[in-house]
Amino acid sequence: MAEGASGQVVLQNVASHCNAFEQRFFTTHCEKFTELTSGRVEDGEQKVEWHGVYKEYLEQAELTLQSAALLWGASSTKQFEQDFLEAAEESHALDGFLALADYPAFIARMFEYVQGQHEHEAKLAEDWLATGGSGKSKQSRLAEIGRRLADLEFERVALLAERRRLTGATGSSTANALKFEIEKQRWRSDVGND
Repeated sequence: MAEGASGQVVLQNVASHCNAFEQRFFTTHCEKFTELTSGRVEDGEQKVEWHGVYKEYLEQAELTLQSAALLWGASSTKQFEQDFLEAAEESHALDGFLALADYPAFIARMFEYVQGQHEHEAKLAEDWLATGGSGKSKQSRLAEIGRRLADLEFERVALLAERRRLTGATGSSTANALKFEIEKQRWRSDVGND
């Protein structure tokens, strides 16, 4: 793990990275789900296109998690640091992100995005009007830089996923491995076997 960084700090950085990807992905693709009438898979017919977007999400989420875990020192190529796992077990910071590997959870989250997209657009317009349309403060510039960096990271992950598909490479399931390790850690805590 990064020198001097606690498992909790590293977890928050990894979770932030993953959540930023999730938000960007769902925002980018929610227009494809405008016909989604419910967040429950069993409540309506599922379009083939939606499952394709879900598969794309899985590929890109996998690469995002791998990248973030390595970047912040939470894992080596094959295993997660114990401090990171303990922090993840205690805080649940990655649970929502990891749950999206299941199609019903993905559809439920996409439905939330489709429903909330109109509210988000209204908030952006309101913020723009509040700054007189200029928005050239230091904070606004920092936010703009942050958004641009997130856009570049999102594009980088999409390109890595495409390269994997074109070369026929299949990655290890970092998300499933992390879910398993966190569940194992929680089980140990529940039974008092630390």
